[in-house]
Amino acid sequence: MYKRNFILLTVLTLVCVAYVKVRAQDLAPSSVFNVNYKSDQVATKKAFSQALTRLKIPVKIKFKASDKVNWGFAINTVCKADKWLKSRSFKKCVTYANGLGFLKGPLSEKVKSTKKITYGELNVLLARVIAAKSSDSQAENQQVDPPQSLRPPAAESSMSIQMPAKTYQDVDFTPVPDGTINKDFFANILLSSPIPTRFYQDEVYFIEGDVAGVAADEAFVFLCPDKLGCDKSENFLEKVDGKHFKIPVQFKKIGNFQMGMIAGRSGQSRIEDISVLPKPDGEDVGGIATTDFSTGYKAGKMIFRWNGQGSFTRLIFFQDKVRQDYIFRQNVMAFAPPSKDFAGFKKGKASWTVKQNGAIGQIQEVSLTKQDFYKVKTESVQVKALQETFASPAKFTFQGRSLTNIAKKVAFTLPNGKVKEFDFASEDLPTQKDFSIEMNLDLSGTYIFEVNDPDGLAVINVPVYVGGAIPLLPDFFTLNEPALDVGSLPSLEEARDQMLALINKDRADNQLPALVLAVDLNSIAQAHSQDMVAKKFFGHVNPLGQSPDDRRKNAGITTPIRENLGKAANLELVEAGLVRSPIHRAAIIDSAATRVGIGIAKNSEGYYLVTQNFAADPVIPSALPRIEGELLSHANSVRASKSLANLSSGETLRSVAKTWSERMSTNDFFSVTDPASNDKLVDALHTAGVNSSIQMYIVKAALTDQLVEQISQQDGINDSSNTKIGIGLAINSAGEIYMTVIYIP
Repeated sequence: MYKRNFILLTVLTLVCVAYVKVRAQDLAPSSVFNVNYKSDQVATKKAFSQALTRLKIPVKIKFKASDKVNWGFAINTVCKADKWLKSRSFKKCVTYANGLGFLKGPLSEKVKSTKKITYGELNVLLARVIAAKSSDSQAENQQVDPPQSLRPPAAESSMSIQMPAKTYQDVDFTPVPDGTINKDFFANILLSSPIPTRFYQDEVYFIEGDVAGVAADEAFVFLCPDKLGCDKSENFLEKVDGKHFKIPVQFKKIGNFQMGMIAGRSGQSRIEDISVLPKPDGEDVGGIATTDFSTGYKAGKMIFRWNGQGSFTRLIFFQDKVRQDYIFRQNVMAFAPPSKDFAGFKKGKASWTVKQNGAIGQIQEVSLTKQDFYKVKTESVQVKALQETFASPAKFTFQGRSLTNIAKKVAFTLPNGKVKEFDFASEDLPTQKDFSIEMNLDLSGTYIFEVNDPDGLAVINVPVYVGGAIPLLPDFFTLNEPALDVGSLPSLEEARDQMLALINKDRADNQLPALVLAVDLNSIAQAHSQDMVAKKFFGHVNPLGQSPDDRRKNAGITTPIRENLGKAANLELVEAGLVRSPIHRAAIIDSAATRVGIGIAKNSEGYYLVTQNFAADPVIPSALPRIEGELLSHANSVRASKSLANLSSGETLRSVAKTWSERMSTNDFFSVTDPASNDKLVDALHTAGVNSSIQMYIVKAALTDQLVEQISQQDGINDSSNTKIGIGLAINSAGEIYMTVIYIP
């Protein structure tokens, strides 16, 4: 969010002298009237009626042979017959005609109703009306095909696609004069070329230039609705490259506006009046249909490309009865539409095409999917190779270079919602270290690829699309722009219940049971959120150097925790951001978790700082024999999958293993040798009468799931000569589990 301060300076009225060049077809007598006449001769109602009949504009005119036509009669008749407006008056119809350019030179935009109209003037007016009417029927409803020379052969599938008609709003305002804004009009800005003062609904106009006289990383254009002030302005912000900027400004609504521009994120600007009209005059004349279409995706943007040029190009997307248009007049041949414009579209089949000055290209069929946000922290990582789309399942390879320290763990959210985490390096990466990450993408759909720094903050969080769908639909964050509220937290209990409901919904979506709030976990989570607000930091390690594990141990909590931190304008955005991140999502949908603690605080800016602490039920000593039995069963399942004989539990082996695990947990060491007495595990086995070959393993883990994972990877479980196993467990006061495993033939 950025603040804007506007000083509305007196804007000098631009006085423009327009030199008008009229198209030949606008003046061709035989194109409208089927009579001989002089262009400066006053038109008769009889000739007017015959022309309307010939042009298939249905209207009945009562007249005498000597009746002449004035501007009031001509405008009102065409306005009624062509159904320009529901509520008609001469003034409203003139305003509408001006909006569509019907009365531009050589006619006059300020006509008097009583003034007689000549054949030449009436010819120009009717030629423009029928050209617009014909192009709407041809290009929008596809009832009349363009000549074969202007379009490529259409495939049978696209011939049956019905494009919804484009509707235009009535012009109920007086447009500003057709002029330009000078290149040096805005402070600290030098435009590449003057900006017009008239634009069109659905137009995207690229305002380009250089920042001058100040240092600015960004620049933005703002539009203020006429008479509503700039509190409700629409803003278009872009990065400045060196000093240069190129800002696509999108005009969605007709009307009069004030336009301003600022170098930076805040400041003051002169403003100029502009108008947005429904449709450009001459849009549908003289085009050649586009024959070359392509799409591409890069750095979070879906790009649509086409060939050819036109004074007006219309990019059209549609799905069922929903349609989205973009108009260009700067020889644009590629565009990345904002995903927020497609809120009315849905996943699945859609179509797009391009119309160049009235000639429409072949309709392209695509399948739409959600466009997830894209984040690469360029100050932390240099991307050398990153393929973001795959037509079908394939191997994903990322290559990059660390510019700051990077954590060794990578995580992917899979299209089925599950998370895959693994270490791509043996230790966290230092700065200036090249690295690569590979993973097989076996499913079609959207993956989320994430790499974090050692503090758990994402340096890479990007979608990877598999299967050929076009990512264009808006995601949750695009549809829910944040609005900060600096008021205090209304009720911690209610906020905590709301966050718990959001967490449990995400778990239910992944077929997992709900979590329950734990008082001890709530306490340490709330203390950390309040600490972050009070000391103005955001991270897992507090200014005293205490980690989440330190905080839970200090509180006497014996179960390990997984901590998520979120910061956003509301709780929905916090949870959406966490579940979007693969590493944080893994904590939310951890099947081992049964309890959660939630801390919520608000800072002075209005941001919610949320701490989530997830934990399993505590492992109590009386449960250890059951867990030992489950580990034995798992070990034999692994052996059965490899056609190996079951291992039997040797009582002597189990006794020695359990005694050693208890010794490690009590004396706080982790080794096959007790550092205090120099006693060795192998000596304990010999004393117990075990003199055969021995394979020994010790494990220290926070969760029982980790014990299962570790025992699956031991060489002893895969040794066909082994026949007996001993598993012994112990747990210390911090909840850490020690496991000793012994194999013998």
